[in-house]
Amino acid sequence: MRIALTTAHAATTPAAVARIVRAFLVSEEEFERITQRCLGYWADPRHQQPSAINHNDDSRGVYWSDPDGHSLEIITRPYGG
Repeated sequence: MRIALTTAHAATTPAAVARIVRAFLVSEEEFERITQRCLGYWADPRHQQPSAINHNDDSRGVYWSDPDGHSLEIITRPYGG
């Protein structure tokens, strides 16, 4: 499995660390396997579009939350590609 990791940091305040999004680049086949096993995912990082897939940048992508509340994302093409 080929995984490319991208980390986008949100604005932080001195008192707390904001939510972090980690994006993983996966193949179309891996995307299918992951979304079939994932219990809940969203098309957007704010989790406003449940059980939907985004098609940004000629790609497919979904988000879900890890136990600490940070977002994980899988995409089938790099951003801008």
